[in-house]
Amino acid sequence: MTRLVRSPPRMISTQTRVTPQTTRLSNGTPKSNTITQENLQNPSMSIRRQKKRNTRSNFIGHHPQRPPDHESSSRTSPNLRRQQVLCSWQHQQESCTEGQQKPKKNARTRQNVKIRKRTVLYLGENFAVKLFSDFKFQRFVENFNERGLIYCQFETFRHFNDMNLSLLGQKLLDSPNAGGNSVESEVLSYELLHRCYGARLAKTEMEVVYFPEGGSITDYTCEMFGTLLGVSVTRAMKYKGDFTLEDADKLLNKKLNGIVNSTQNTLEKWSKQILHVWATSHHVANMVTQAYRHLPTDIQSNTVVFITVVVTSNTTIFCNS
Repeated sequence: MTRLVRSPPRMISTQTRVTPQTTRLSNGTPKSNTITQENLQNPSMSIRRQKKRNTRSNFIGHHPQRPPDHESSSRTSPNLRRQQVLCSWQHQQESCTEGQQKPKKNARTRQNVKIRKRTVLYLGENFAVKLFSDFKFQRFVENFNERGLIYCQFETFRHFNDMNLSLLGQKLLDSPNAGGNSVESEVLSYELLHRCYGARLAKTEMEVVYFPEGGSITDYTCEMFGTLLGVSVTRAMKYKGDFTLEDADKLLNKKLNGIVNSTQNTLEKWSKQILHVWATSHHVANMVTQAYRHLPTDIQSNTVVFITVVVTSNTTIFCNS
């Protein structure tokens, strides 16, 4: 009976000289296939190079098929657009975290550290909202003597007629108003405050009682952070030309004076009001901010100005019904 003996594995020493096998390329240049000491110590490196070479050769002449024109990004589905917004938001948060330097833990530098503002992203079925300084907004609402400006960024995923509104948002849409042309902006104003801050509708525009009548009125009232509030909604836009500082000053004077008048004449027991300003761009928001800083305190009163920049190009918020 023959006995098979397994030979020991062949080991290649790093000091062993391997005879190179020279080949010729198409242009006559010699190409050496020598096994170098680097490849022997790190064999995975040569494997990675071979995989990269094979992958590169597999894609020669095989380009991925491009999608047709009707499937372009202009008609992105709501789910896909929602995922794109989330990925973009996560990328921005990672870049901000990487670029932020950790301060030294001592008494001298602790006072000079600039705290980065808290930013929150609401990602819903109908729209996405990027909230800046949400704790500051809560402080403005809860404290009677507080006032100031709050910003947020708004992007819709669906047309207004295709949105799934809340029950009270649908009630606000179906209720009669005082003849305004911005029903959509009022409904989306409530939906934003409801989804992001837990606001609950108290009364619609025609349910609020005033005495004497005939003055300025608010669009709706809601309860938020345990406080009853009046909300006035307006749109900062201009059909022809650029929105200027003069336009912003005229808009704020008209709306804030009307808020002071409605607060004096109402029989409701709200503590303060919110002026919700829909802005068509960041430039318009900057003009509103500059105009607000130059207003006298009696016009500002204790009103919280909530500026929302709409980044969706095909929105109908700024269209009259």
